[in-house]
Amino acid sequence: MSFSHLATVGTLSYNGYTFDGASQVSVHVEFVNDDAGRTVIYHKHTITVRFMVNDTNGTDGDMQNIRARLSKQGQALRFLGHGFGDDLSVNYSGSGLRDVKWGPKPKILHWEPVGSDNTCEVIWEVETCVPVCNTSGVHRTTGIMALNYSVSFRIERGLTTRVIDGYLEIAQTRLLASTPDCADMYRHYINPFLPLEFERVDSDWRVSLDKSRLEFSITDRQIPSRNAYPDHVTKIDAEHRVSWVRGNKGGMHLRNTITANIELGRTVQNQHISPSYAWQIFGTLVRQRIDYARAQNKFVMLEEVIASEELFGPGHSFSASYRMLMSVGEIFDFGKSGIWQPVGGTDWGRWRTSMARMYDNRGVAGLTQLPAGDAIIDLCVSSPSINWNAGNPAPPPPTPTQTPTFQNQRPPANQSYLKLKMQTIVNGRSPVVRQAIMQAPPQTQTPNQTIHSTDGANFGAAGGVDDILQAAGRVRNAVVLVGSALRAGYEIPRPGLVSVGTQTPVEVAGQFASDTAGIFFGLPVYRASWALLYDLPNSPGTVHPLPNMEN
Repeated sequence: MSFSHLATVGTLSYNGYTFDGASQVSVHVEFVNDDAGRTVIYHKHTITVRFMVNDTNGTDGDMQNIRARLSKQGQALRFLGHGFGDDLSVNYSGSGLRDVKWGPKPKILHWEPVGSDNTCEVIWEVETCVPVCNTSGVHRTTGIMALNYSVSFRIERGLTTRVIDGYLEIAQTRLLASTPDCADMYRHYINPFLPLEFERVDSDWRVSLDKSRLEFSITDRQIPSRNAYPDHVTKIDAEHRVSWVRGNKGGMHLRNTITANIELGRTVQNQHISPSYAWQIFGTLVRQRIDYARAQNKFVMLEEVIASEELFGPGHSFSASYRMLMSVGEIFDFGKSGIWQPVGGTDWGRWRTSMARMYDNRGVAGLTQLPAGDAIIDLCVSSPSINWNAGNPAPPPPTPTQTPTFQNQRPPANQSYLKLKMQTIVNGRSPVVRQAIMQAPPQTQTPNQTIHSTDGANFGAAGGVDDILQAAGRVRNAVVLVGSALRAGYEIPRPGLVSVGTQTPVEVAGQFASDTAGIFFGLPVYRASWALLYDLPNSPGTVHPLPNMEN
């Protein structure tokens, strides 16, 4: 440490107070690195001054003035001396060099009387942080002065999660009672590239109290979907479920159910994507699967569509069900329904572009910390007007776009039966003459039984003399044709029997009822039931079940 008399080497002044030539000064310089330790971002000068104050009338007035001037932070400091290098004029008019850490900052003011109240010794220290670049004097005292980050990777089941942690630090200098800048205004520089098939899970931004440092943490996660997300979708869970049940025609009804839960992002501040867009996404997905099934020459019957929304949330849920008619050899050929087919019309690159607003480092709200709104509170000045938060009117909501429509197509006639059940009941009746003997009626009637009884049917006890049954001639045969059907797009014709075993039947009575079951997405569905009675001229012999009907 060395001391020098400033009257012979230069000038030292702060906030209008100039130290005289009897003062002694020492200077300590620290080279401050960034957090990574890779470069010096500024020099921190600590100037310590020891000087005497003399006044024959006492030092009270002088010390009051000294304390008022030398305790004020961020004022003009001038240290001019040939023994320390170039002119160190900080926050000084015409200098251009400004402190970058809210300084200069007075640290200590030590006072000690010497002999009496007419003389005292004062020790004062000030700290100032300034850039020192090169001999040409070129420097910068505003903007970013440090930016560093670290990256970590976590692999789980082959999928990667990337976390970027870092900070951005700017030079800050005090201008009157307000902040001239804020580190948050430089957030747009922190925008790491998002890899394809990754989503930006979250980003955390923290601004220091003095507004000179912005710390951040950004997490990107790989999306485990083999299909690219549709545009503007923040989250989507969709499922195509296929099941089979035994149906008519010796084949199968392959039932399909597609469900989806979709969350949409926002495009601009407080502006949602139209909910109808979620319906378009779902409708496109269902149409692709149905079109694929129809391309396999399969009849598709759409039966149910359900839509729901979260009234106070971003979610939209949908469900669609349809059936397909399959032959015996295609029972487990689920692929013909469209399941496992890639989703068309989506692209990871286009999705990433559509999410630019959602993944912007200010989010869809676009909130910032305005430097003009951060006032420096000082008891030595009047209360400032603090503009803490100013709102902007929300833009009008987007115009809903046209939503997709669903409509069933009329199938080929031989694939139009949704349900067909046919049964023949063959009965024979022998010619019998009953001769009843006149006798007293039974004393008891047939007892009533409850539906929960565990006994068989009770017709009452036998009694009296049996009737005489006389059989003559051969058995008379008849057959009843009963059935029901459900058919899409075509009315159901009244059926008829052509032959039963070896016999040609003759219809003697019959009932046939038909109506419209309903309209399913533009396609009428008809239903019918019947019971037809036929007489047979002779025994039909062996009767087999009816073959599966195609028409």
